[in-house]
Amino acid sequence: MSSSGPLLAVGRIGDWAHAAWAGGGLFVALLGIAWAMWQTSEVLVPPLTTPEVLTSPALRGLREQLDAAPGHYFGSAATDVEGLLRHHRVATEISRRLPTAGTTERAALERGLATAHRNIARTDPYLRWLLATAQAWIAREKLRKARRHTFLSAVLVIAGAVVFLGATGR
Repeated sequence: MSSSGPLLAVGRIGDWAHAAWAGGGLFVALLGIAWAMWQTSEVLVPPLTTPEVLTSPALRGLREQLDAAPGHYFGSAATDVEGLLRHHRVATEISRRLPTAGTTERAALERGLATAHRNIARTDPYLRWLLATAQAWIAREKLRKARRHTFLSAVLVIAGAVVFLGATGR
């Protein structure tokens, strides 16, 4: 029997009620396939991973691991994610204040900015690693979600096929 066998059974539909059931079953099955494709393709879309995403609920498990052993993840560069990002915030604040600073304050701010940039150079490798890890963590969570949705969509496809085949008398 060919793969088009079930569709050939449409020719055996004798009334509108069975045609409606067959059409509904086919629609449900196709909806299940579309749902599975949509959810699976969402896994393939890479998330934009910025330091702000580190506070999202999706990364709670990762943050718990980081908090449990900060020395393992941050070395001596920081004791937590906030400490890792602190130097970027300091540099941003100093850069914001520089244009309006007086001569004396400007010299102090420029020294502070140079220190912040040295600290950023020291902490950036850890931050890049953390952002890559966060991106992988998010992809893993999206894959888990897609698995659940794909299972449910398979149930929809089976239900639609049963209705379709029942309506066509097969």
